[in-house]
Amino acid sequence: MRISTLGLLLCLLTPAAHAAMYKCAINGKTTYSSTPCDGGQQQVMEAPKPAPKTEREKTLSEINTQFKAIQGELRSECRVAASNQARLLKLRPHNESRLYHDAEAEYKKADFSKFAGGLLEKTYASMMVAYAKNPSLSEGELAVAGSAYCISLVPTSFQ
Repeated sequence: MRISTLGLLLCLLTPAAHAAMYKCAINGKTTYSSTPCDGGQQQVMEAPKPAPKTEREKTLSEINTQFKAIQGELRSECRVAASNQARLLKLRPHNESRLYHDAEAEYKKADFSKFAGGLLEKTYASMMVAYAKNPSLSEGELAVAGSAYCISLVPTSFQ
């Protein structure tokens, strides 16, 4: 406890990083200080300004903004698609072997070369398998599970 209290006191007593720096020239000797000079010539040193963004940084920033927008759209699409798929699954008669067959066919349709790697097809397949294993799942439970699975497939970064 003593070390953390000492550390806290040191932090409070340390001058802020954005405080002015003074360049002092006294008797031909140059010194730098965080306090004004006692005598001689004094020059206040300004903190350097951040460099403007390069074209590459601007482009990356724009791409990141677009990516975040696409990510949000995909997540919304996941919720809607999972809800619709759950409704359709609950309307069809429960036939475990048919559901497994359809799930396999849906998974094979997934186009892994697309941006989201066939996330809706994979989601539908996982929902069919979940429903085949547990037919007592409600439409809402299927929708939530499907939505969560789908959102987990949404890319988290671009490369």
